[in-house]
Amino acid sequence: MNSKFKLWLLIIIVVVLGLVGLYYFQDESTKALNNEVANESSVIEYDDLLSEVMQRKLDASNVEVGQITQESAMSIDNMLRAGIRTSAGIVRTDTINTQMLPQYTIKINDTATAIKSVVPIRLTKAFLIESEQILIFAIGPGDNNCDTQYQIFTVHGVKYKVSKVFGTCLPLTLVTESNNQLEIKIPQSNPYLGDEVNYTYLYKNGEVKLVSQPTKKEIKKSLSKSTAKAIIDLAKQNGCYQDGVMLDNVSCGGGKRYCSMFKNLKSTAKHDNNYAILKDFCE
Repeated sequence: MNSKFKLWLLIIIVVVLGLVGLYYFQDESTKALNNEVANESSVIEYDDLLSEVMQRKLDASNVEVGQITQESAMSIDNMLRAGIRTSAGIVRTDTINTQMLPQYTIKINDTATAIKSVVPIRLTKAFLIESEQILIFAIGPGDNNCDTQYQIFTVHGVKYKVSKVFGTCLPLTLVTESNNQLEIKIPQSNPYLGDEVNYTYLYKNGEVKLVSQPTKKEIKKSLSKSTAKAIIDLAKQNGCYQDGVMLDNVSCGGGKRYCSMFKNLKSTAKHDNNYAILKDFCE
């Protein structure tokens, strides 16, 4: 009798533990399923993305867009975090766990791609050219002297392709579509030349190549528009003109940048005290 009682007690304990385990297993499975459904429901269709992004106008003052509102910018960022449904799968931004600085990547179907960044990745433009879905991402390479570069993510059918990294470290100013290709203009990286002197990149069939860059004539023409006062003011701003003296230390590049600007001034430039300071320094 005692043995039978122990046997039945053991059976009851096993059954109870099994039911408890089944309950928690189903509960966790249900949570996972619900999370998966929730994530899936938040994914943005590519056509909806195009409708949002195509309204934005790019300009040199803002890497994202010229007249974009803060609310619109946030919606684009949220779209990328939630996921964008392409023909090859869901594209989204995600973080990479490292022992050093945090890194960011673009994933497709939860698989990391070759797009990496040390700052949050931004989606700057999206296109649909024939059957290609094209996303232009702004990334941060981690160089103190280079804020922004770009990579293009192209989806064709169930395949995707990532372009090489390109750019001048400044925000792009214009992207135009023509003849099933993209022309991308980015200002040269020398801030002393202004925004009118650009590098031009051409994108076609998943490939990006540099097709034109500033010539010496263009650079000289751009430099000639300045004045001696503007050059001195710029040197002051950069800490390279102090107490009436132009500095030629390493951090000021030996003053070469300012002398380059000075030597390309027009012959009709005003010969004031600023001009005299630069003339004495550069000669």
